[in-house]
Amino acid sequence: MNGSPIKTRSGRVTLLLYAVLLAAPGAVNAQFIFTTNNGAINIIGYNGSPGSIVIPATTNGYPVTSIANSAFAYRGMTNVTIPNSVIGIGSGAFEYCSSLRSVTIPNGVSNIDNSTFYSCSSLTNVTIPNSVTNIGYTAFEYCSSLKSVTIPDRVLNVGSDAFNYCYVMTNVTVGGSVINLWTQPFNYCYKLAAITVNPTNAFYSSTNGVLFNRSQNTLIECPMRKAGAYTVPDSVQFINQYSFEQCTNLTSVTMGAKVLNIAEGAFEGCSGLTNLVLNTNLTGISMEAFSVCSNLTNVMIPSKVGYIGEQAFTACYKLAAITVDANNSWYSSVGGVLFDKGQTTLVQYPGGASGGYTIPNGVTSIADWSFAACNPTSVTIPDSVTSIGVDAFEGCTGMTNLTIGSNVTSIGGEAFDYCTHLTSVTIPDSVTSIGGIDTFDMCTGLITVTIGTNVTSLGWNAFSWCSSLTSIYFRGNAPSLDPGGVFPDDANATVYYLPGTTGWDTFEANSGLPTVPWTPQAQTGDGSFGVQTNQFGFNITWPGATSVVVEACTDLGNSVWSPVATNTLTGGSSYFCDPQWTNYPGRFYRLRSP
Repeated sequence: MNGSPIKTRSGRVTLLLYAVLLAAPGAVNAQFIFTTNNGAINIIGYNGSPGSIVIPATTNGYPVTSIANSAFAYRGMTNVTIPNSVIGIGSGAFEYCSSLRSVTIPNGVSNIDNSTFYSCSSLTNVTIPNSVTNIGYTAFEYCSSLKSVTIPDRVLNVGSDAFNYCYVMTNVTVGGSVINLWTQPFNYCYKLAAITVNPTNAFYSSTNGVLFNRSQNTLIECPMRKAGAYTVPDSVQFINQYSFEQCTNLTSVTMGAKVLNIAEGAFEGCSGLTNLVLNTNLTGISMEAFSVCSNLTNVMIPSKVGYIGEQAFTACYKLAAITVDANNSWYSSVGGVLFDKGQTTLVQYPGGASGGYTIPNGVTSIADWSFAACNPTSVTIPDSVTSIGVDAFEGCTGMTNLTIGSNVTSIGGEAFDYCTHLTSVTIPDSVTSIGGIDTFDMCTGLITVTIGTNVTSLGWNAFSWCSSLTSIYFRGNAPSLDPGGVFPDDANATVYYLPGTTGWDTFEANSGLPTVPWTPQAQTGDGSFGVQTNQFGFNITWPGATSVVVEACTDLGNSVWSPVATNTLTGGSSYFCDPQWTNYPGRFYRLRSP
């Protein structure tokens, strides 16, 4: 049944045809949607029943030569036979065909396009014909039932992530003509035991199942099933990005003598790795290089290492100490904590260290991610520190106490994200902005927050999902709030402000939180309240460096209040005592600002 002709911008007429075609004997009737162009048919869609289908070689006297982008995407076929007349298969042509178990790719197809078989999770076997010269990125990604692949000798390019997440694939053979294996073509193939390369290949090679470039000065990818101890060959100078990622069965790695740099994420997630020997010629360790090596117990930074990237050792939960060669000109170690050479920047706190930690005086900067996923029970930041980096303490779930020094001026985004057991925090007067996103996000144990006089703005979701937060004390004027919200899911919180400060009506309207005056409080529930050394007294709490007048009277019915003492609070607290308390049968006290 023919449709109407469609005129394209070029003036060429394309005839859109809808047809019900009788498939091969024994197969179901299959409905294909297609166009004709210059005497050839391009299949653009399929509306037939699931099951086995056979694409015809011709219809209406025209040959079927191509399958368009996404033509069969999300359909329920179990088997597909493609005729030899087809020479082109478009991007995503069979993506998300999760029931597809087998497919015949005809000899004549030169390109398996990007995402052609993406997430065909039931596909168990595929034969790539010798005519193919290109396999696009993510072409077979998430083909989680695919057991093995042979890349023919005419293939020149294999795109990035081409065979990622092929969970049960046990072996891969790379043909002799491949000149480009783009980033991580076989990553997350958990059962891959070996990557084999045709010995005639001029660009790539394989030794003991590990993929290298031809000269073997670059290690490209280690199969994820590689187990036990592994020694990087002495010919290797560079270890590629994510080359050992998730090799969870590796227990020990020794670097070859010539390795100069370990690239980003090279050993990320090697959770079985307990021992690591870095070579003396190593000059750089890139970001996330050993992150989530959760059983790694020791690291010695050699003398020539001049660069260690962010999160290089994040989430190494058993790493008790990071040591540094004394001759290193860029880094040093104190008590197992990694610093720059001058010990002004704290670079990395070891994830396996325990107990409380006081940062040495003289440190001025806490680097991004430096404590992330670590578990000190308490941290004291000295007055010498001026900046706290992005994500610096993210995920410190065991930290219950935090003291921030009086000279910190900047706190990075997500700096204390997911510090779930932190109960209180005081932001010093030196801080002008809590400007990063999610600074105290998901601090679900946080009860009280005190914010210094100079904070003028609060960033997006700065205190989001702090579900236990009840009291937020501001020492200065109301700060501006990110229009996206600052206190989502903090419904139990009340904002307290000091006499003489401004902007609280607008703050309440924008934040959705109630605002009330913050008055000095006599602490009646702690050990200070009552008679001590023959004097009656109690602790007073209010902002530090402010004065509180204590007044007394003897008759509330005819009250005449007289000042008894003026106390200047240091650190937010001061003890008041009345040596004259025995001179009165009863006496009442109240507090006010001067």
